Amino acid sequence: MWSLFKKEFNEIICSATGWCFAAIFAIVPGLFLWFFPGNFNLPDSGYADLGILFQFLSILLLVMLPALSMRIYADEKRLGTWDLLQSRPVSLVEIFQAKFLSVWLFSAICILPTFVSVLSIWQLGFPKGNLDLGQVGVGYFSLFLLSAVYSAIGLFASSQTRSAVAAFILGVVINFTVFYGFNFLSGLFLSGASQVGISDIGLSNHFEETNKGVLHLNSVLVFALYFFIFAFLTVSCTKQEALSKQKRLLPVVILAVLLILGNGFLPNISKDFTSDKQYTLSDYSQKVLNDLKKSNKKFDINLYLDGDLNSSFLRLRKQIDYLLNDANRKSGYRFKINYVNPLQIGSVEKVYRQMADRGMKGIMLNETDRNGKVSRQLIFPYLEIIHEKDTLLVNVLKNIPGNTAEDNLKASAENLEYELIDALGVLTDKEPRNIAFIEGHNELPRPYLYDAEEALAKYYSINRGEIVNDLTALAPFKVVVVAGPTQKYTEQQKYILDQYIMRGGRVLWLLDGVYFSEEQLASQGKSATVKNQNSLDDLLFTYGVRVNPVLVQDEQSASLLVNSGKDEKQQSSVIPWYFCPLLIPSQNNPITKDIALVKAPYVSSIDLIRQPAVQANVLLTTSDKAHLVKATEEVNFDVENIRNSQSYFNQKFLIASVSLEGKFTSAYLNRLIPDSIQNGNQSRLNQSAHSKMIVVSSSSIIRNELAGQGDQTQVVPLGFDRTSGRQFGNKDFIVNAVNWLANDDNLLLLRKKQQQLRLLDKVEIQKSRTRYVAVNLIFPILLLGGYIGIVLFRRKKKYEFRTKYGK
Repeated sequence: MWSLFKKEFNEIICSATGWCFAAIFAIVPGLFLWFFPGNFNLPDSGYADLGILFQFLSILLLVMLPALSMRIYADEKRLGTWDLLQSRPVSLVEIFQAKFLSVWLFSAICILPTFVSVLSIWQLGFPKGNLDLGQVGVGYFSLFLLSAVYSAIGLFASSQTRSAVAAFILGVVINFTVFYGFNFLSGLFLSGASQVGISDIGLSNHFEETNKGVLHLNSVLVFALYFFIFAFLTVSCTKQEALSKQKRLLPVVILAVLLILGNGFLPNISKDFTSDKQYTLSDYSQKVLNDLKKSNKKFDINLYLDGDLNSSFLRLRKQIDYLLNDANRKSGYRFKINYVNPLQIGSVEKVYRQMADRGMKGIMLNETDRNGKVSRQLIFPYLEIIHEKDTLLVNVLKNIPGNTAEDNLKASAENLEYELIDALGVLTDKEPRNIAFIEGHNELPRPYLYDAEEALAKYYSINRGEIVNDLTALAPFKVVVVAGPTQKYTEQQKYILDQYIMRGGRVLWLLDGVYFSEEQLASQGKSATVKNQNSLDDLLFTYGVRVNPVLVQDEQSASLLVNSGKDEKQQSSVIPWYFCPLLIPSQNNPITKDIALVKAPYVSSIDLIRQPAVQANVLLTTSDKAHLVKATEEVNFDVENIRNSQSYFNQKFLIASVSLEGKFTSAYLNRLIPDSIQNGNQSRLNQSAHSKMIVVSSSSIIRNELAGQGDQTQVVPLGFDRTSGRQFGNKDFIVNAVNWLANDDNLLLLRKKQQQLRLLDKVEIQKSRTRYVAVNLIFPILLLGGYIGIVLFRRKKKYEFRTKYGK
């Protein structure tokens, strides 16, 4: 068999077909991946992602491997050497093995010079070497599996005819059918399970998943089964009388076909080889999807991020597509996934209005190509998830002010799993969960909490009320919100709150350290400040925090529109409002990861008091240029003196919000129980069960503004700054904070998922593009040409030696 393999391999290398195959693989990938502009151009994509390389090579192999193998059997039959070959002491299986290995090995040799592109992307990474080698390794492995299947199909096509051209056409048709055909066929079915089941019969889905760096056992099995089927058919059809000898293998082929048809029902065993495990669903997500699998719940999911997208959004679109299909498999195909391009409905203006009426605001992208040509494109980055009569919109694009476009897309990709699982939970969780806003101490009025309540109503039933002297009064509520009290709590009310916490209750404290008159500040331009007397200091101190009686000024602040002059001579100007810091969210905490800066007017600082059984985590801080204004000092609009003082901002990263988790000690330990408390047969607890709380040193974080008067009053979105037109992260912070408090599962931990942003160095590409294009065009030609030249030279010398010496 090995001598036959050497003969076949040498014939390919010495043939015009082999030279053309090698020439095309040496030249064409370099042209499309590095020279020609388009979707396959690696430098233009902006990412150090070689998925484009493997996708292009899969298309090239689909056409070229039938061309390489078209003469292998056909010429044997046409020239009459097939009968001579059968007379040799080799079996039909060994003949196929020799011919297959020669074709597959030669194609593998021609693929290897594309590794020059890998090295180039390694060099162009930002920083250098910013390339996922796990994905690269699995990508090449999947490419070699695909080439093995294409080689077997090419040999089968060649065995069916004496015409090389007919063999080539037949091979291309079969390759296209097994790779793309079932995807087209699946579009004829309405059921999501049927669509996925039909498309998984083909190779395209399996190759794309493996191409991402994830090795699925059923995908490898499908490749192997396709190879086995066409290898069996080739051996069976090469000689008519041999068919009867192969009948005993017919049940095996039938079994292989059945396994391909039922591969979607095989155990979904996979290994994610990417360095950041970006394609691995968390245990929590898999549990949620497994619960859906056991239920009869079904979902329609419409993805509107579709159409002619640029490379960055196409990458995001593919990540969404992979997540939806992976989740669909794990849920037992409970999703019917539809891809909708809204721009096919009508004109841009009409589509924008229609989608906005449905709650989906379009985003206009301005794209500049490498020639400086600017194009505009309207996109709708939304998922619409429908379950029974309920519909939920999910914005899949994070738009964090101050972040680069790449950072926002990275944050969007990292949050996809959380957004999907969270939406499924909202649509399927029918169990009522109650939270309460405490009243009775001059807390923020309800109109100023409207937007926060609207956002939280997606998850909870919102209640409001005063604390009565009943120890069980707060028991029905998962979370209690204390938002900006300025009047004192009684000892009875404090005791009720304390015992609520001791029994595992959770509290979101939004407390101001300082009180002043905003009306006086607006009318007179200044106001005196005093310590806020809400009498909650002793509770918080016992739990591990202190809200200081100070106001924070920060150079990183919002702006304020002020009027100067009188009557018709009034002039408006924008000044920095140092008393309104833009707080920095911690990127290491699931509550605050990937949210925008938080607008926090009149915030105080927080000190942490060490408590052994309580873990404190900082959520929000000021910038590194802050200043403290003590209570009794004046609040005013004087910004000139601050600007002229270089040493004014002398504080760094002051804490403005903190989460506390653990076992809290009661503030009433070794103290008498206040009078008039109705215990309801419940004893006092001096230490809590495991509980949580969040302390924020500004009630303004949860406060929305109101615009207009009377019937014309409108709610300004929480966190929206009317002066700059920017949307800050206040609403996301409040919702995440309450979700963290209310839930003991690991849903919010999905927000901690991180992906490494693998970008290319645009400056280096601009400077050295010509050099890299030349390298990727010339080196593959030199490598393949040199290899073939060496083989031909050695072959020539070998035969010259035999001719000369008769050996």
